[in-house]
Amino acid sequence: GYCYHGRPEFRGEDLQVDRLLFPVTALGPGNRLAMWMIGCHKRCKKCANPELQNFDKTKDISVEQLENMILKIDTEQIDGITVSGGEPFAQPFELKKFLQKVSSKIEDILVFSGYTYEELLEMTDSDVQECFQYIGVLISGEYIDEKNDNKTALIASTNQKIYFLKENLKEKYKKYMDKGRQIQNVFLKDELMSIGIHNNERSVK
Repeated sequence: GYCYHGRPEFRGEDLQVDRLLFPVTALGPGNRLAMWMIGCHKRCKKCANPELQNFDKTKDISVEQLENMILKIDTEQIDGITVSGGEPFAQPFELKKFLQKVSSKIEDILVFSGYTYEELLEMTDSDVQECFQYIGVLISGEYIDEKNDNKTALIASTNQKIYFLKENLKEKYKKYMDKGRQIQNVFLKDELMSIGIHNNERSVK
């Protein structure tokens, strides 16, 4: 497997990224490269990654450095890329540059956003709008703990919606989601990290 954990020597560059992991199987179909971006203004209650809400300049990394890291993995082995956070659209210019680079090699790009698709489409920032030409699948909407049904694969709370911006990916995702939620445990720097869409702590009858 491959792992990058944001380190201070990348100070002063472009994208704020907490970690890159490969292979990840719990955030979309196949062996995926998963990237967690930093910074989010949403502050959803019971957020899965509260430690990624605040921007952190010590974890800056340039798009070129990220691309070089990804190229160290044989791209033939990467079935897709999943971008989570934090909020990916909190860094729209950098996200666009990253998606531009990787989409030429990998078509299946899944992005999680706390904004609804409508909110994103209404944003006047052209970088936000340009991102859509590179994204294959978008899962959007705030996480609402009371609406976590402990069932839906890839969708953490039932208010969230999945959009297939590339229709040809629909079948592949449907098969994956039919299997239900998946959790993958990874050791990272002596810490156990649990990846995937988690059940809430309330008992659901």
